[in-house]
Amino acid sequence: MTTKKIALFGIFRSGTNYTRTVLEWNFDCELVTNEYGWKHGYFPIITNRSRRDYGELDIIHVSKDPFASIHSLYKYYSTNGRNIIASRDWDEFLRGRFIIYDYFQEGSPQYRFANVVEYWNSMNWNYCSISKNNFKNVNVNYDELLKNPFNTALAIAKCLELKPKFKSEDQFKLPEKTTKNMGDKPRDTDSDYVTDRKFSPEFYRNNSFMERYSSEDIKFVFKNIDMELATKLGYKQQLLNIRKKSRLI
Repeated sequence: MTTKKIALFGIFRSGTNYTRTVLEWNFDCELVTNEYGWKHGYFPIITNRSRRDYGELDIIHVSKDPFASIHSLYKYYSTNGRNIIASRDWDEFLRGRFIIYDYFQEGSPQYRFANVVEYWNSMNWNYCSISKNNFKNVNVNYDELLKNPFNTALAIAKCLELKPKFKSEDQFKLPEKTTKNMGDKPRDTDSDYVTDRKFSPEFYRNNSFMERYSSEDIKFVFKNIDMELATKLGYKQQLLNIRKKSRLI
């Protein structure tokens, strides 16, 4: 049996490592990074005169609810500090200039955004726009993968024609600990995928991340979010519920 390779994309803290773990544990596939460029960067525009070509690997791009995504980015930046240039003050982090780069590359080029909401818009729009005749491009809604992992994974597998490793739903495996930033290192055992820290999906399932946001913060996100994109990625109802609960409509 030939293991199918799939290129992986997603912004920082979007759930790429979790997605990779679920799919590689349960289906005959290998999710590879940096095949078409940096997995956290834009999918490139390659012209007919370029020395590169697009290749033929199918693509998975992972997205996360914008409010959860921004909260995760702030938590990551506050505790880790890599790959991002922004204010460490929450109000300014949300509203001010937001820059990303590859921390591990000396002299890395940088992407600059007016604010972190525009970062979410711009990167996810790029991933959604990838459309080629010789490969598939599939969005993984991280929130749905957490809420309904078995059926969501099956839908992804069906689209990409992945063969399952399990014979019944009882054999379907999910990580109970936080997944590692693996790069493309060898992953021979389950322990190569996870850390020692317990993972609690309930934080996302019950929207605990919203406790960070004031009413003015929520207004700012809605003022800047691209609702067409959010709808395309499956977040319309979630955002409408937040807006209603916040009495913005």
